[in-house]
Amino acid sequence: MLDTAISSPWIPPAQYTGQNSVEQARSKILAVKQALTLFPYVLWLDADAMFARFDLPVLHRLLSLSIGKDVLFSSEFDQPRNATDASIEAMQASLRVNSGVIFFKSSEFAFHFLDSVYEEAPNWMHWHKQKEQSGIVYWQQAHTSHWLEHIRVLHYRYFNSLGEEYQEGDLVYHVAGGLLKLNKFATVLEKCCKFNCRSKLWKLRFAHESECNTAIYKDS
Repeated sequence: MLDTAISSPWIPPAQYTGQNSVEQARSKILAVKQALTLFPYVLWLDADAMFARFDLPVLHRLLSLSIGKDVLFSSEFDQPRNATDASIEAMQASLRVNSGVIFFKSSEFAFHFLDSVYEEAPNWMHWHKQKEQSGIVYWQQAHTSHWLEHIRVLHYRYFNSLGEEYQEGDLVYHVAGGLLKLNKFATVLEKCCKFNCRSKLWKLRFAHESECNTAIYKDS
């Protein structure tokens, strides 16, 4: 089972929506900041990411991986699946990260980091399609010494596996990238049923409405 501290998901309030793509990206930072005022640890998962394992002590695992650090990122998905931990450690200053799943400790640095990204990177977010992720990369390049002192980047297989790279036993399944279409989230729902519904068999049916797919659960 999940640790008690993170077994109840916190959903950001409605005000964190933003008026455009840049503001929406920046609002993610504000949402994490608010969560960090409520909890000692925050594991952010984008809407297209989900747990694939419920038999692991998740908080204990993340804390053990982040000893001495305040923020834990995963590498971007361009790293080989079999990349060694040593090779990842050697690239900490320049390794591209993915912002879809992030682990934060409620610390002075975590708040400083989020404030700094929010204030320094809006123009960067505007010109780069990856939005808040691009802002984080900007901060990594602009504040390398602080990055190395307080932040650790792990290979994605530890807690943020891209759909095609996911292997049985990985902690998180993430359908990253692409346009915001319902068929993308239908894939997540389908996987969620396969991973976590043990007592019943479920299947997804797709009803075509306009130009998008609507996922419908049906008990088989």
